Amino acid sequence: MIRVSICDDDQGDCLHAEELTREFMQLKHVENVSIDTFDNPTDMLAEIDGGKVFDLILCDIYMPGLLGTEAIQELRDNDSNVHVVFLTTSADHAYEAFGLHADGYLVKPYTMEQFSTVLGRVLTAIEKERRASIPIKARDGLYRLSYDDMMFAETSDHDQVIHLQSKATVSTRSSSQALFNRLSQDRRFFKAGSSYILNLDNVRSIQGRDVTFVNGEAITVPARSRKELEDAFFDFSFEGI
Repeated sequence: MIRVSICDDDQGDCLHAEELTREFMQLKHVENVSIDTFDNPTDMLAEIDGGKVFDLILCDIYMPGLLGTEAIQELRDNDSNVHVVFLTTSADHAYEAFGLHADGYLVKPYTMEQFSTVLGRVLTAIEKERRASIPIKARDGLYRLSYDDMMFAETSDHDQVIHLQSKATVSTRSSSQALFNRLSQDRRFFKAGSSYILNLDNVRSIQGRDVTFVNGEAITVPARSRKELEDAFFDFSFEGI
């Protein structure tokens, strides 16, 4: 099941995005697709607050009452990692979209080719996220941890303590380098010094050496890692914008 939300106050643009989405999913042989449409972001946010889950949001920016970027910022502030593609009439908010970890930014009128290119990246990412996990032998048993659920890992004595989105932790007997070697095939993971492994996809902000994650936890990375981390975070976040 791929769950899509389309939020646009222009009924014609909303219908057009829905038609292209269904056409794209059909071409990719994705049979189980759910699409909800909204003419304002407030109603969409209310649905999400009520427990509705989306894999992808296609969102206009200029809408009465609340900008699309403001709505997505609210979701990010509430730890949502939902995929987002902005569909708008102006390129003025492209840099802001980058800061919101958008997967794409299409300026209307966009072509089916442009639309398919962006949605192709999103679909690949969703499929990869659903597959990506790592088996961990912990002191109290065996776990399979989703990459998406991992915030960071830190060294404590001879253990690696893995912090999860729920703020729970899982400890495993391993060196930091050995754990990173298992994770490094996925480019979202970054090793900061000898003690930390960060999931860049779950980083909310970097201010100097202080890193805050989407679940509210924060760490301070070594000074020698700061510039490399900023560059890696920028490159990772900018991909696809």
